[in-house]
Amino acid sequence: MKKKIKVLRLIPTLDPKWGGPVHALINSSIDLIRQGFKVDILTCDPKNSNFHKINKFKIINKGPGLFGNFLFSPRLFFWLLKNKEKYDYFLVHAIWDFKNIVMRIFFKKKYSVFIHGTLHPSEKKRGFLRTLKKTNQL
Repeated sequence: MKKKIKVLRLIPTLDPKWGGPVHALINSSIDLIRQGFKVDILTCDPKNSNFHKINKFKIINKGPGLFGNFLFSPRLFFWLLKNKEKYDYFLVHAIWDFKNIVMRIFFKKKYSVFIHGTLHPSEKKRGFLRTLKKTNQL
């Protein structure tokens, strides 16, 4: 029997009010499972969060970071370091939070980043500095 590839997906939150990225992650995770992958999802949501009642994958909530879900989360960081060998590959959702720095330093070539339209021209309306940050021009 062929060993299942274990994938860990990282996203700041699974709260449905965040829209597209959350729904894309859920739907594509279900599709990955249908294709034979093992999928876990790691978030900065509060530990008792239960936004999705889908038992096809494991959701690991490590709680908010120091300044919310998008900035440094010591619990998430140390959990990743402790558990990184359990996974064959990592999929990171969102390009502007600390998880991307962690992945770049500690995980090298074992990950991919989904940007979910954050470089779309309509995003420029959200602010000059945010646009610079997302296009790596800072």
